[in-house]
Amino acid sequence: DIAVSLDTYKGNVAKAGVKAGIDMINDIWGFKYDEEVAKSIAGTDVAACVMHNRPKAEYDNYVEDLLNDLKESVDIGRKNGVNDSQIVLDPGVGFGKTYEHNLQIINECDKVVNLGFPVLLGTSRKSVIGRMVGICFTFSSFFERPVPFAERVGVNFTDFSIVSINSVCFLFNIGKLCIHGRA
Repeated sequence: DIAVSLDTYKGNVAKAGVKAGIDMINDIWGFKYDEEVAKSIAGTDVAACVMHNRPKAEYDNYVEDLLNDLKESVDIGRKNGVNDSQIVLDPGVGFGKTYEHNLQIINECDKVVNLGFPVLLGTSRKSVIGRMVGICFTFSSFFERPVPFAERVGVNFTDFSIVSINSVCFLFNIGKLCIHGRA
């Protein structure tokens, strides 16, 4: 059985996905663009990946603001009938953040984990990762070598409930690394 996720921030699309049997809705605006997304998930067993995002990378206290924004998204979900057991948080690497913000939240993601929900890390093919490790993502061989990636980035993948990537081979190999404690 393979879980299927639908990326949308539009209520009508989420509703159609739920009706079609989707397993998770990934809302890049964390229910803030259209609360109908949350309503379409309420009363179902569909998971809701609530991502942090802002139109501009403007913050007073970046990590504190990010955590408060995620809490607001959770509250919107709760207000619309989404159960805590359905919620997965995503710090939104690459969305509404500077390069420095992205590095900071990757390094301080334990603070997101401490909110008490499963956490999804979505760094696949993001420019911040390429810049961090000094490679261009057009080289597919990068995605075939997860050991150097994990070692160079220094991310503890075991802190996350879900790691979102775009390469099945890469995901499979990272999974093996996590199970064997090498990453």
